[in-house]
Amino acid sequence: MTSHDPFLDHGAPENNAPVARDRADLEAQVARLREVVHRRAVVDQAVGVLLALGRITPAEARDALREMSARAGLTLPQVARHLVEYARSGELPDAVRTELARQLAVPRQRAAGAAVRTVTTVTQTGPTTSGRRPPAE
Repeated sequence: MTSHDPFLDHGAPENNAPVARDRADLEAQVARLREVVHRRAVVDQAVGVLLALGRITPAEARDALREMSARAGLTLPQVARHLVEYARSGELPDAVRTELARQLAVPRQRAAGAAVRTVTTVTQTGPTTSGRRPPAE
């Protein structure tokens, strides 16, 4: 006696069409989920780049990415890919470079009361950091 598997044996060929359709739908869904996971990984890597460059919190880095995306007219994953590539090569499109400099300046403006502020300048050769003492009060 052979075992009967209701998930594999659907009898007549006309009964296989819904199963094939379900399988195709599931495969498409898996492909979409893989793409989402990949995009999320790139965004997380870009957050890490901003953490290192700006010495900011993860929440501030995510806000900065969203703001850079809106101001540069690019999607968040596009900005994230540019930042990850920048960390590797030092190359960054001008629009993203401008927004990166703007976003890295924002947390420092909030920290005006700090004893020493770190200033990051984004140049063609990469970020440079220098410490500045605020004027004496």
